[in-house]
Amino acid sequence: MLPSSFTINNMIKTNGIIINHYKYSDTSVIIKIFSEEEGLISSIIKGAKSQKKKYNSSLIQRLSIVELIYKKNHKSDLVQIIDIKSKDYINNIYFNSNKRIIALFMSEFLSKIIKESGPNKSLYIFIENSIKLINITEKKVISFHLMFMIKITKYLGFYPTIITPNKSKYFDILNGIFTNIKPNHNYLLSGHQMKCWILLLKTEFTKFDELNFSQSESKTTLKNLNLFYKLHVYNYRKLKSDYILDLLEY
Repeated sequence: MLPSSFTINNMIKTNGIIINHYKYSDTSVIIKIFSEEEGLISSIIKGAKSQKKKYNSSLIQRLSIVELIYKKNHKSDLVQIIDIKSKDYINNIYFNSNKRIIALFMSEFLSKIIKESGPNKSLYIFIENSIKLINITEKKVISFHLMFMIKITKYLGFYPTIITPNKSKYFDILNGIFTNIKPNHNYLLSGHQMKCWILLLKTEFTKFDELNFSQSESKTTLKNLNLFYKLHVYNYRKLKSDYILDLLEY
């Protein structure tokens, strides 16, 4: 029996998450996979859109969790997939309209923040567990994306400092700290917006349904999160899929 992961003569077996896929030709797609062993990798799946396709379409759905064996090509950034199969089925995500909307948003979000190759196992485990959580939960998921965006910063290196937040007047978005002294810039939160931010930080991820944000509060918090990422992630831009969150059923 083969181990769960290995590297032999440029052949690598690992777990991975399908981050996104793009049209390459009329019948083929390029998929981006965040792998547990080597970080971000890309590959062409030939014939993915043809009737004689080698792999089931569900394998390359966004956020699918897979096991794969691939071979590195030193002449190209694209790897050659030798075998790929499902590791954990996430069918519930795509049979629930709110979960499907959140998944599409998470897919684009992850494609914006995971830009470099190289392993980051703690980040991989967090993302995989998050996908499993939204797949199996029967709770309302309307605030799941907000929790995901703030909690993942622990693994990206800029999680906000939360020392005595309730005694502070401001949250300094630029420096990621709570403070009683008004920053000399405009990247700050106060009042009700800061209260929503504190609630987001203090709530355990698995209790995402307890946030009870209104649609207006969710939109404002998302806007603040996007600003937080813009200030801390190089070349981060507003997501095109922001608009689909308006379709969430509250």
